[in-house]
Order: sequence, then C-alpha cells, then structure tokens
Amino acid sequence: MPSYPLATFDSPTRTPALACAWNPQQIGWHIPRIRADEAWTWTQGQWYGPTARRLTILDDGLRLDEGVDSLHFELPVVDYAVYDTGTNWGHHGGYVAPVASARNNGVAVVGVAPLARLALFAVVQNNLAGPAVSDSIHPDRVTEAIIDQASEASVISMSFKAVTTYSGEPYGWGPVGNAIDWAFGVHNTVFVASTGNAARSDLYTWPAQYQNVIGVGGLDQNNLPVAANYAPGNIAIAAPATRIQTLCIGGGGPAIVSVGGSTSLATPMVAAAAHMVRTVQTSWTAEQVKQRILGTATRLLAPSIRVGAGLLNVYNAVHFAQDPPEFSVSIAGTNPIRPFDECTWVASVTAGTGPFSYQWYRDGVFVGSNESYTGSMDGDLNFELEAWVTDNTMSMVTDMVVIWSDAGANPCLE
Repeated sequence: MPSYPLATFDSPTRTPALACAWNPQQIGWHIPRIRADEAWTWTQGQWYGPTARRLTILDDGLRLDEGVDSLHFELPVVDYAVYDTGTNWGHHGGYVAPVASARNNGVAVVGVAPLARLALFAVVQNNLAGPAVSDSIHPDRVTEAIIDQASEASVISMSFKAVTTYSGEPYGWGPVGNAIDWAFGVHNTVFVASTGNAARSDLYTWPAQYQNVIGVGGLDQNNLPVAANYAPGNIAIAAPATRIQTLCIGGGGPAIVSVGGSTSLATPMVAAAAHMVRTVQTSWTAEQVKQRILGTATRLLAPSIRVGAGLLNVYNAVHFAQDPPEFSVSIAGTNPIRPFDECTWVASVTAGTGPFSYQWYRDGVFVGSNESYTGSMDGDLNFELEAWVTDNTMSMVTDMVVIWSDAGANPCLE
C-alpha cells in the first residue's frame, strides 16, 4: 500500500474513560446555544421513515460495552461498519455520534438532530477485520465510504484531518476530493469536516479545505474561538467545542468531554443541522443547503478567519429554509478603525455557486482580487470599500461600506 499521509483524530479529553451508569437525560449547554431545541418542533412532522436519507458519520466506529441493544436504545443507528465491542474501536466515534443524534428519550443526553437515521462507518487504516488503530485514517477508506454512502446520505460528517503546510491537498488524497465533488454534485450530499486543533496559522487541514466541504471551527462557552483551533482558509462556520455532553465511550452517561476544546465535537452539530434542513427541503441541492447553514449563522465579533460565517444557528437554518437563499455578499470587518492601524475585511458570500472570484475597490480604485482586503486609513478621514463577487455561473453581487477613522476605536481583530 502506498505511503500516504494519514489523517488523524483530534481526541477530546475523556471523562470518564469507560462505561458509566445510564442517568436521567441532561441537555448540554450547546443545545440552546445553537438553538437546536427550538428547531425540533419544525422537524417533528418531517419524514424520518425507512426511506429517508441518513446522516452518515465517518470515524472509528462505535464502542458500547453493553452491546447492540444498548446502542439502538440511545442512538438511531440504521447501518454500521464496523461495530465492535473490542477495546480499540469507537473511542472517538463513541463521543461524536451522540452529539449528532442521541435520542430525545429522557436518558443520558440528546443530540442536535435526535430523529436522524444514523449510519456509522469506520475508516481506520488497518484491515477492517483486524485490530483498529483509532488515530489513523486512510484516504482509501474514506473514498470507499463516500462512494458507498453517497446515494443514501443527506450529510456526511468527518471529524478527522490530514495536514499540509501548503494549499495543495496531501499526496494520495486526490480520490477523496474527487469522491466528495462527485457525491456533492451528483447526489447532493452535504459534507462537513473538522478543522483540527493544531493552533497554527500555517496549516491547511483536509478534507475541510475542499471547496465542497463545510469546515467547522470551535467556540467556547463565551462564543470565543478556542485557542487550539486556528486553520486559515478552512473555517466556514463555528460551533460549541468545549465541555460538551455526550455518552461515555462504553455506554451510559452523560459524560462531559472536550474540556479544552475539540472541533471533532463541533463538527457533528453542523452536520446534524444540515441534515435537519434537508428534512424540510428535500429538493434542495447540496450547495443550497450549505449556503443556508452559512447564511443563517449568528455573526460574532471574532474575525472570520477564526469563526467563518459565525455561530451555527440551527433554528434560523431550519425555520427560514422555505426558499433557496439568494446569492449575496457582505463586507465583514472592523469599523471604525484607528488611524494607521492595518485591518482586514472579508467578503462574506451567501449562496451562489462556487468557485468565486473577487474584486476589491477602494474609493473606486482596484486594490485586490482575494477573498479579503487588508489596508489602513493612512491619514484619511474615511474611505469607501467595495467588494464585487462573481460566482461560477457569472452572476455578480456587490457590497459597499464606508470605513471611518476614529482614534478611540478598538484595535483591529487579528
């Protein structure tokens, strides 16, 4: 087998480590923060029967020491490969899956989309018949799982990453990108992936970096980016990532994990929200669902390079999912700014069909063609900043703001 760079999990802090008692249900702080509970009434009447598309999680499977009956008691699993009660399987997936769709049955915890039909696929490097190495994800396994699930999954969630220090995909990961593009375009499968916890500004994380994947960043309980998560160009939206309630890895709960922050647990929240949008709008394309998730996020003061479009807002995404979102752009950034401070503004796009091209104008003069523009006041009292965005269908939208100078303004966010 070729020596490909392997993706890895970002393992959250595990508390407790093994099976624990089944306790009365608790609703974690993240559920009301992203307004998931408010959205449940909008999806209760939607079709979740045996022909409904599923929410698929690619991870290291699921470990429940109490067996399959216990698994189905708390998780609406309709398909899995591999399920095992061995000691090496499912440590990571056992935390991720309940965050997405643990049943709302009064026991342990409840997921963001408790009615979703869940499929769990192990994509570890080793032979699936042998012992698992739970922190090594092989691109061949990921490709196979995507192809297998494309026609049945409304959303595929991936809480793992491969890392490069350059903008190109890792060696050997081309088939993964091709499979994602194929499933996204042909089967309208939405893809969501974690952006890692490396806290380095020079890293690109995959598959979150792919155009047709929603990359997820992490937030703490104050809606601030978790210190460990910093992946420029990857983060499209953010969700809670600290002190998340889920099941214990052998069954039972609730357990509080990810004390320091893990995008692995933020990712299934976004995936579950996308799945709920699909239950309301079954005819939408994957791009429309993606843009609905991003376009209805709650804006945050943190820079978009750390939080993308903002905090996931499940209620807005589901409640306003009555018509496809319109292609638009808005300029996000600090205003006013202090004289001579260098600041960055981002063209935040809603809907449209990527890839996008950008044109920035300052007082009518062309100044750049990237997603963002960086500049300073340079002694002026104000200047007009325009962003023009063209999508793949040659549709064009624009936004303009007047940036003002104020010596008493806050420093620009970095």
